[in-house]
Amino acid sequence: MDSLPTYSSTATPNNEQTFGVSSELARLLGCDRTEAALVWEGIKALRTEQEVQKRLEETGIWKPESGHRPLLDVLQLVQRNSTCMTNS
Repeated sequence: MDSLPTYSSTATPNNEQTFGVSSELARLLGCDRTEAALVWEGIKALRTEQEVQKRLEETGIWKPESGHRPLLDVLQLVQRNSTCMTNS
């Protein structure tokens, strides 16, 4: 009889949070969730708008001509989730 793969049920809240954040980031930036997860790893510790903007420009996902609103939304996401991570 074939056995089904087993998965660990010990998903950490941090992994769940990363999944949720990368989903929201993908929506904000118009990229796929895998790409957003990589971007998140690069920006989650940043604190200023300039740092976030520079990192997003380096990835090529966001360009200044895309408008300022997505950048502000991403910055709010970073700030909201860095607060959650430091409080847990």
